[in-house]
Amino acid sequence: MRRLIIAIFALIFALAMPTLIFASNDVRVTIDGVPQNFNVPAQIIDGRTMVPMRAIFEALGASVEWNDETRSITATAPNGNITVLTIGVYSVIINGTAYDIAAPPVIIDGNTLVHVRVVAQGMNANVEWDDANRTVVIETSTVAESKEEFEQIIFELTNEAREQVGLPPLTWDDDLADVARTHVQDMVGNGLTSNTGSDGSTAVDRVQAAELDMVHVSGNAFRVNAGYPEDVFAHLINNRQRENNILGELTEYSGVAIVLVPRERGSDHLFVVQKFGTAAITDPLEFGDRIFELINAERVSEGLRPFQRDIDLTNAARANTRRRYEESSTRTRARDLVFERHLAIRVNELSPEFLMQSIQRHDSRDMLLDEDLTRLGVGYIAAQPDLENNDGRITVQISLVFATPTEIPEIADSFYIPNLIDAGYSAVEIAEMFEREVFRLTNAARAGYWLRPLAWDADLARVARNHSQDLAENDIFGHTGSDGSTSMERVDNSRARVYLVSENILSRPMSPQAAIDRWMNSSRQRASILCETSSHIGIGFFHLPDSQHEVYLTQIFGRAQ
Repeated sequence: MRRLIIAIFALIFALAMPTLIFASNDVRVTIDGVPQNFNVPAQIIDGRTMVPMRAIFEALGASVEWNDETRSITATAPNGNITVLTIGVYSVIINGTAYDIAAPPVIIDGNTLVHVRVVAQGMNANVEWDDANRTVVIETSTVAESKEEFEQIIFELTNEAREQVGLPPLTWDDDLADVARTHVQDMVGNGLTSNTGSDGSTAVDRVQAAELDMVHVSGNAFRVNAGYPEDVFAHLINNRQRENNILGELTEYSGVAIVLVPRERGSDHLFVVQKFGTAAITDPLEFGDRIFELINAERVSEGLRPFQRDIDLTNAARANTRRRYEESSTRTRARDLVFERHLAIRVNELSPEFLMQSIQRHDSRDMLLDEDLTRLGVGYIAAQPDLENNDGRITVQISLVFATPTEIPEIADSFYIPNLIDAGYSAVEIAEMFEREVFRLTNAARAGYWLRPLAWDADLARVARNHSQDLAENDIFGHTGSDGSTSMERVDNSRARVYLVSENILSRPMSPQAAIDRWMNSSRQRASILCETSSHIGIGFFHLPDSQHEVYLTQIFGRAQ
């Protein structure tokens, strides 16, 4: 009975004892190699190093606040990270996100002690245990001074790698970085280590969900032991797939996101996401022009002469795609068509380069490389992504219309100014022929976009001719006249019964076709030609051989009053 009572008292005494603490004065702490002398020594509690809360945070440059009501500590780091710890609670809140911890803060003899690894997590520092010297080694430089700086260094290293192989640098894109941050948080929260999200989404899916006009989307996503940015980048560039994404020839933009996750044992983990993309071409004419350029690049690589661009063939191609897309009876406007190829292609993203790859896989490649064909028009229409089948793919209708020089007259050469002079045409005749052909080609360009033709306005033409002559005789070039007049003032002071919409000017156009091509390849001047509100046009040509630019051309667009 006596032994039982002794045993009971022994058990009660054992249960009443606090957690066993090994307070060892020989446990040291260094921060970036500098030994720390705290007023309360570091202590090992249940195998984990606990340090005085205020001393360690302030040694790392943070400001500390104590909330007596909630018994919580809020530390604000120099990089803006905010760490919140609560006495006895097995979690830490860093920048609003809660993480589980193995050792909560404790109060011993009136002093608040915190787990050193938890402090490092909130301060973006790295912690190692030097067992031989019984020293906690804290390094604040491994994840840079801030998360944003670390991300920027990875971005700069990416551009350095591209520069070494002769590729242009990428431009930082905040929207891509936001997509990367969303994915890296998904990786941390769900234990992922790849580009596939917890919902099965791909890098392309996430960029599309963010409604970014990006194509050629790719991404790098991985987990690595925390280290210097150069060490982390080595993991990127030494992987073939990641290296291919970094060195993408078509890539223009990038964004980077990282998250540091501490571990109780071993090195902390760093989750890294890079996103890459290229600005999508949304202008239909620019898109078709890019396909035209890629086709000519293919011909040149095979030793063939590039195609000549033909507006009538281009309009025919656009009409063909429109007819097939709408299943209407629209007829083509091209003269003497020779060959046509129409393709319906389903792609994951709308880019000229992807479409060119599909074109090359069809029998159209033989026609692309046919040396007897010299002129080409390209037309396309893209349907909306196929959401009904849940694959998000886009159906694209493409028409390629080819012609030989025998069926399509060489219009540009027919109106080439030196040829007209040699043929004996007078200056007045050349000006009238030039202006009328530019007028025809302007309306042909509008027809390709199903816009109504413009009406010729003699008063606007007179104003345009006077401005072209003014530019030539005074060796100036711009929309302001030699007398300081603006295009609006010149129209208002004329007899024209229209409101000015816009004005295009051009120097040294040696043929009407060359003039239209140059204007249509400029986004601002193309917008004038394709303006829906315009109803009238006047065109003025002036040739002065001894002037700075020799040939001057003005288009004035108006809207009926």
